[in-house]
Amino acid sequence: MRRALTLCATLCATLAVAACDLSTEPTGPVADVRGTWRYVGTQSAPALQLEGTLVVAQQRGDIISGSVTWEERDGLGDVQVKGGQMTGRVIGLEDIDFDVLLPEGDRRHVARVAGDSIDGVWAAVSAGRSGDFRASRQVTP
Repeated sequence: MRRALTLCATLCATLAVAACDLSTEPTGPVADVRGTWRYVGTQSAPALQLEGTLVVAQQRGDIISGSVTWEERDGLGDVQVKGGQMTGRVIGLEDIDFDVLLPEGDRRHVARVAGDSIDGVWAAVSAGRSGDFRASRQVTP
């Protein structure tokens, strides 16, 4: 939990500084994150394991959109399926910031992009929930 909060605070501060320097258009190259990603993560409290799929269906410059679907599995093995539309932006070659739009409240994701992986944290402020996640690009044959 402490690691996730520290990472979230660091990434949020980095993104805040970057946002001050950003115009409405990207000024340089941005990471290409289009495609299908295996999405796994955790929720801190109550403790849940998350596993699903992140699809970045469109990327126009730094603006991205798509969907995220996942299963939430608790310690007893109970499973709940969740998902929603995703919208956000890629910041340069290393950062990504996106929201998953859900009826019970949006989940904000802030992460680092490194090649074919995305590592970061998420928070649903209105629900008082948070956790971390990792996405790995799926290679299509």
